[in-house]
Amino acid sequence: MGLGTWAYMVDDAFIATRYAENLAAGDGWGMNPGVRSDGVTGPLWLLPLTAAARGGLAVPDIQRALGLVAMAVAAALGARGAARVGAPAVGLAVLVLQPGLGLWGAAGLETGWAALALTLLCRPLWAGGPFGLAALGAFTLPWLRPELTVPAAVAAWALTQEPRGALGQADTRAVSRRPLGALIAGVGSVVAFRVAFFGHPLPLATGAKLGTLGDGVAYVGVATVLLTGVGGLALVARGARRLHALGAVVAAQVAVVLVAGGDWMPGQRLLVPILPLLAVLTAAGFAQASRWRWPALGCALLAPLVTSFVALPAAREAGALRREAGPRVAAAIRGRGPVALIDVGYLGWATGVEVVDLAGITDGEIARAPGGHLSKEIPLGYLDARAPATLLLHAEVPPEVDPEGRLQSLAGYPVERALARSPWVRTHFRVGTLVEYRPGYVYVRLDRR
Repeated sequence: MGLGTWAYMVDDAFIATRYAENLAAGDGWGMNPGVRSDGVTGPLWLLPLTAAARGGLAVPDIQRALGLVAMAVAAALGARGAARVGAPAVGLAVLVLQPGLGLWGAAGLETGWAALALTLLCRPLWAGGPFGLAALGAFTLPWLRPELTVPAAVAAWALTQEPRGALGQADTRAVSRRPLGALIAGVGSVVAFRVAFFGHPLPLATGAKLGTLGDGVAYVGVATVLLTGVGGLALVARGARRLHALGAVVAAQVAVVLVAGGDWMPGQRLLVPILPLLAVLTAAGFAQASRWRWPALGCALLAPLVTSFVALPAAREAGALRREAGPRVAAAIRGRGPVALIDVGYLGWATGVEVVDLAGITDGEIARAPGGHLSKEIPLGYLDARAPATLLLHAEVPPEVDPEGRLQSLAGYPVERALARSPWVRTHFRVGTLVEYRPGYVYVRLDRR
């Protein structure tokens, strides 16, 4: 499935691309050369990308390939775990039909490596070892996805405890404190890195992207239906009665995602790293369940199968659209920096212009401003000090423009609408051009007078 969506790369992944290319060129750890900022959630992800950039390789292709390989290995480990608990075909079917594994393996972010690290850490919960690889997974998780630190802590703590029939009465699984020690070292080192380099312990995304509890409830609810068909959830719950610690790890990640408010990206990205674990639990539940297991398994397989018929063509279409329309938008702002905009990923990478990130993902001042994702209250004094030559705003329909070129209305994101209404914009900027990206998505370029 990942090869089928190779053309798709999520916009945020190009942020990592640009950071890596800046590092390789000696321009520092930042979105803009020479300006340090903590805009990459997983710092470890930049190491192979920077090496690729220094080697003259196409970094986006390396991102896709590395992510897809790591996701494939994580899925293979999950399939082997399903075989160990007595239902190999069930685990394999669950994994093969999940579109998120391929989609997010090849989307350019660190999701595949986070899934692999979590699977390596949890593998001793069903296989008894090896603890060296589990410790490696534990150490790297905080450097890849901070929210996975919580389920990692549950797994690492479980590995220090005597097993309670996780694999049946004959379970002789050993215990080890190595993964817990490695996790503590990983958390401590990444926090020290961020404090030393950026003056704060958490990535900017924690301030720029956090949603509400209501958002989290909706995200988890939709994910439950799409990932498990609800019937699969019953098998997972039954499997957790056999694999207690593994069930606790999965529950911990679901709780973290719920509290964090979910995510705006497609394909249940924040829950993709636990899919190999869900496959093991589903297989364990199927092996233990009675007559109702077949209807439950049918639901568990049907939901992702139906989702695949929608998600995968949409991803391919999005990739094709970027290849076609992206260069037109990039041409409209190339050489016109600094540019203030939301879609800083692809456009920032493709043009190399200095960007002012209106979503705050790569800009600390805006990340700390009041408001949620895409609804930040931009400090106009700060924006004026950055002196953008261009604003690039999004609109669902072509905006109304007065005879002097001032915006009269804008059907964009909340942060864009507020900015467009501000006296500062109306005084200093006039509409320069419109570029249609696709029907229902128009870029409005405003030029400074």
